[in-house]
Amino acid sequence: MTMRVAFCGTPGFSIPSLDAVVSAGHEVSLVVSQPDRKRGRRAAPTPSPLRSRALDLSLPTRCLERGRRSELYRELIDLDLDVVIVVAFGHIIREPLLSAARFGCLNVHASLLPRWRGPAPIHRAILAGDGQTGVCTMKLAEGVDTGDLYLRRATKIDESEDAGSLHDRLAQLGGEVLVETLRGLESGTLSATPQAEDGVTYAPLLERCEGSVDFGWSSRRIHNRIRGLHPWPATTVLLGDRGLKLGGSRVIEHRGSTAAPGTVVDLDDEMMSIACGEGIVGVATVQPAGRRAMTPAECARGSELSVGSVLRPMAGFCPRPEEL
Repeated sequence: MTMRVAFCGTPGFSIPSLDAVVSAGHEVSLVVSQPDRKRGRRAAPTPSPLRSRALDLSLPTRCLERGRRSELYRELIDLDLDVVIVVAFGHIIREPLLSAARFGCLNVHASLLPRWRGPAPIHRAILAGDGQTGVCTMKLAEGVDTGDLYLRRATKIDESEDAGSLHDRLAQLGGEVLVETLRGLESGTLSATPQAEDGVTYAPLLERCEGSVDFGWSSRRIHNRIRGLHPWPATTVLLGDRGLKLGGSRVIEHRGSTAAPGTVVDLDDEMMSIACGEGIVGVATVQPAGRRAMTPAECARGSELSVGSVLRPMAGFCPRPEEL
């Protein structure tokens, strides 16, 4: 059956959900996104990834302009919608819009709620070393990610998966679960259930100052950090007085080292091995400031990087208090 929907979203994560809704044959009356942003010093304002996709699909769009929330809410309410879909919108929906549509506001969230409420659930799950995550569909309510749940779909986090690749997988999974939720709502076979009271954790936005690492930590924790911060803000360390981004990490299970944490103990064409407070972490790519990503061996041919080099956290590195 066809539902009359409005779709609110902004970044690329929301695109597979919009595509899934359109492919399922639902009527998208309006796509709402954050305002167009300038890219670069002289660039013209550019639509958000979601609005750009909506324009490609010839769907009507609006931007949520500062100070015009009430006006936009009235426009949405006047559309006589079955449901308002919200996927990574970047704006907290409030009344009267929460209850205006037939089925209210339906959200796709990239975690297994109540774990990782908040705006950065994908990164925080990897940083914490979680073995699985998933997506939920939820009926939006007052509060941040506190609404009742419709469907939860779990997926394993691969040991080598970083935040960028997990983001893309969950975006696709979110679209599938969203369409399944719409089907259940329309047929009357699906109802929302309250979130569990236990196991609540929060996923605050990443800050640029989090983008480094303390080599006094264990190799497992450092590996999770490198992949959890990719592609942004990335894990950057100091080699002398130059920044060096680390990528493609793995834990070297069969080796230990008596070298001081942060010391490069091995370096070849495939990997650089770095001593940690516990164990060794391997790194497959490095990116000196202002240059492309390369293998550690390539970097070593044009810099002071070598076995015995000591890598240090960036100045101003500020892990969150719960990580200390």
